[in-house]
Amino acid sequence: MNRRLQWMVAGAALTVIVVSLLMMSWSRVREARAFGRPHRVRTFGGTNYVVRLAETTIGRTDSGRVVIVGLIVANPNPFDIELHRHWFVLADMDKDYFLPTTTGAQTDLIKVPAHGVIDNELLTFAVDETSFDGTLGLLVGHQYMVMLKGIEPYTRKLAVGEYRSFRRQDW
Repeated sequence: MNRRLQWMVAGAALTVIVVSLLMMSWSRVREARAFGRPHRVRTFGGTNYVVRLAETTIGRTDSGRVVIVGLIVANPNPFDIELHRHWFVLADMDKDYFLPTTTGAQTDLIKVPAHGVIDNELLTFAVDETSFDGTLGLLVGHQYMVMLKGIEPYTRKLAVGEYRSFRRQDW
């Protein structure tokens, strides 16, 4: 094989590698944007608010598995709103429903000032051992479901005290 042909093959291989890396990074950015896109919620009483997912953290404690969801909540209204924490319900593929815990620093109400934004409102859920086997969704309002996790099972074993964070649905 002559030297020129070797350089052409190497150049083509390098081009394929660079294009593949660019497509993978573009796909990751697109997934992260889709994960954190705004969801406009309207209640029957006329209250409007906007919810965006910041990140999902999973982990294991002495008592079992937990899911911690970081939310960005915006209030476009000219008045303060109060959202009950139990309005946010986590659902897994088996249709098991989990309410957020209100122990420790988390109060039952999420208070958002007029035209205000809460940057990192955390919702903590104690879940079953099988909850990571399929999809996970979060109800952010009446009939508003946001997907946290896709259908692929999460098979990595978590040790007690270990946590993993995700900013996309495919984990």
